[in-house]
Amino acid sequence: MHTSLRAAIVAALLTGAAAPLAAAPRTATALDDGWQARIAPSNSAAVTAHKEQTRWFPAHVPGSIQQDLIARHRVPDPFLATNEGEIQWVGRSDWQYRRTLQVTPAMLARDHLDLVFDGLDTFATVTVNGRPAIVADNAHRRWRTDIKPLLNLGANEILITFAAPIKTLQPMVLAQKASLPGEYDSAFGDEPKGRQTSPYIRKPKYNYGWDWGPRILNVGPWRPVRLEAWDEARIDTLRVDQDSLNDSEARLSAKAVLQADRETVANVRVTLTAPDGSQQHVVQQVTLAAGTNAVSVPITVANPQRWQPVGYGAQPLYRVTATLNQNGEATDTAERRIGLRSVELIRGGGAMGFRVNGIPIFAKGANVIPFDSFPARVTPASMRPLLTAARDANMNMLRIWGGGYYLDDAFYDMADEMGLMVWQDFMFGGAVTPPDAAYRENVRIEAEQQVERLGNHPSIVLWSGGNEVLSGWENWGDRKAFKKGGWRRRAGTHRRWHGGAVRSCAARCGADALARHALLAGFALDRL
Repeated sequence: MHTSLRAAIVAALLTGAAAPLAAAPRTATALDDGWQARIAPSNSAAVTAHKEQTRWFPAHVPGSIQQDLIARHRVPDPFLATNEGEIQWVGRSDWQYRRTLQVTPAMLARDHLDLVFDGLDTFATVTVNGRPAIVADNAHRRWRTDIKPLLNLGANEILITFAAPIKTLQPMVLAQKASLPGEYDSAFGDEPKGRQTSPYIRKPKYNYGWDWGPRILNVGPWRPVRLEAWDEARIDTLRVDQDSLNDSEARLSAKAVLQADRETVANVRVTLTAPDGSQQHVVQQVTLAAGTNAVSVPITVANPQRWQPVGYGAQPLYRVTATLNQNGEATDTAERRIGLRSVELIRGGGAMGFRVNGIPIFAKGANVIPFDSFPARVTPASMRPLLTAARDANMNMLRIWGGGYYLDDAFYDMADEMGLMVWQDFMFGGAVTPPDAAYRENVRIEAEQQVERLGNHPSIVLWSGGNEVLSGWENWGDRKAFKKGGWRRRAGTHRRWHGGAVRSCAARCGADALARHALLAGFALDRL
């Protein structure tokens, strides 16, 4: 080969290597299969008592270790006879889940490989090939981290170690002069009376037992797991704010939060699809900085069709789709289904009510507790009969109880379609909340994630602070004794934190602007 030809080939190769590759679309790969579980080897007492569970066995994700043990007949069904006591050791033990992830050269060519858990219950440490990736402490949050730096070509191990909640928190609780008042004392001797760990953890409160259900301290990845691959930039969240609404037009703002690796120019294309299928498009060019970017795209809807509660009209729904375009290619998309309506909270004379689209609505309905002690067993098909029965019984509102968990989108989708209004509690139930900054920050992130996820459902007409939190603080005997025992200063702290901190989170990411009045006012109320 001539020297000049060789030089030309080398130059061409170098030029091609230096040229940036076009960003590929974001992809999501489900990681719900292939998991195994066992008792954590470091939990010596559990290892000695339950040797059979020290060997890896198949585990279902989403799910809980209790479900897998029941399915394998290693513990009895806790809903039969007196079997509730026979399953308590499971929630008091530490557990591990593992899975192998096969990584290809094409995967390693992507800029980011994000490991995303939609729910980890609760104290969980995730490692990838033995290196730390995530430390989780809130079952109500989504957890995301880029694990590309931790991955190798070929087989990789993802390991989750769950620490038992009571064992984790009890030394701190027992060391306190006066621990926080909680919900129900344990009937199984694992916690001293009045010394509950449940107020200190962001975990569904019904897990600790309630007057309607058993004490089962679930452990496991209780919501889906996935690997997201993306380049340069992605859409982190999308919400649609309703800025104004009248019979002639609705003015909306599609608000996207974008994550970018570096400064770049991109287009955000917003498509509004009306109930009849007609569409309108708005394209906005944006200059993204490295890090987090907030983008707002205005949309005007002529002759808007209003979403109405059941019995007051129809439930027309619109779709808003945001597409991120980089270098002429669509690389990411996010979508929200919305309904156009105004909501006001009517208060006065010790009473309250709702005005929807200018019409006072007599709210009539029921309280919704979790459909199952094991959320992974709940499907849209199992939820639909309850909503249908509520509608057929002439109910128009359902209250999502604060001692459970934020339900899946499918529940709210069905409520949107049926015209059932939803009173949505934040997940606080019957306990005094810790005042420390770390706990408040944890809940701030939880509140923002959940309101961003659910806030555009037109069925949700009110966000409330929780179940019997403030009323308990004011009236229950153990709370009065707690305040007398040198903790009076917490009265102001408790009100500011529960009625202010969470409220401000919801307001920042609230549904539509006109519903926000109801959203804000709802925090003074904690029971339907």
